[in-house]
Amino acid sequence: MHEFPEVQQLVRDALTRVPQSKRIRRLVIAIGEASGITPEGIEHHFPAAARGTPAENAVLEFQREKLAARCAHCAAEFKPQGMALACPQCGSTELTITGGQGVRLADIEIGS
Repeated sequence: MHEFPEVQQLVRDALTRVPQSKRIRRLVIAIGEASGITPEGIEHHFPAAARGTPAENAVLEFQREKLAARCAHCAAEFKPQGMALACPQCGSTELTITGGQGVRLADIEIGS
């Protein structure tokens, strides 16, 4: 059930990009690998979130977004591998996660 607010936000974001009287054919959704959100969860909640909107019946497509980080010590930017959350440049574990944690609308296809 925790996906429903995320799906509602995706629909709201999509609707801001749609000219009046147009339908949304396809949504491309980027899901961060550390988001805890699944494509199945989004697919489950999407019909209710999109009901009665131009997004109703849109095709959903998913992209996986890798976890990304920046080292607080040397400022290196990298994609952590597996459970290794240490900077590959200096070995520091003081990191800022910069990507791969959320869910976002990556692209939209608008129809007539």
